[in-house]
Amino acid sequence: MDGAGNLYIADSANSQVLKESPSGSGYAQTVVANLASNRLYSSGGVAVDQFGNVYIADTDNGRILKETVSGSGYVQSVVPTSSLDQPYAVAVDTSGNVYVTDTTTGC
Repeated sequence: MDGAGNLYIADSANSQVLKESPSGSGYAQTVVANLASNRLYSSGGVAVDQFGNVYIADTDNGRILKETVSGSGYVQSVVPTSSLDQPYAVAVDTSGNVYVTDTTTGC
C-alpha cells in the first residue's frame, strides 16, 4: 500500500500489476503494468516508494521494473542490477535503495 491508501497487487497468473484506489464505498482498479504493454511476465512482487513509483519483480524476465509516475500513467524503466535470475520479492526504502530477493541465485 502507499500513503494514499492505494493497494498494489502482483497478479502473477495474469502477468500484470494492478492498482486498487479507494473510490466512494469501494475501489477503482487500474493496470500499472502487464504483458501486452510492458512485456511483464510473471510478476513476483511489488513495492511502492514515497513518490508513488512502483517497483516490480519481473520474475521470469530476470529484472526489476520501475514504473515512474507521469501524469495519469507511468513511464517504465529497468532498474540496473547485476545478474538476476528469478527475482521474486522487491522492497524500497525511504532513501530509494532497492532490495531484491532472487530465488535462484540466493541474492
